[in-house]
Amino acid sequence: MQKIISWYMEHKTYGNILIIGIIGLMLYNIGYGVGTAIYRIFG
Repeated sequence: MQKIISWYMEHKTYGNILIIGIIGLMLYNIGYGVGTAIYRIFG
């Protein structure tokens, strides 16, 4: 665990980009699913 924390501190920008990318993809997939469902109901 300590190794991961020290690696994260050294590569903080990469870690943040990775986390933002993962969250962005998750939100995109959820948004796409909801949008498709709404389109199917009302479309």
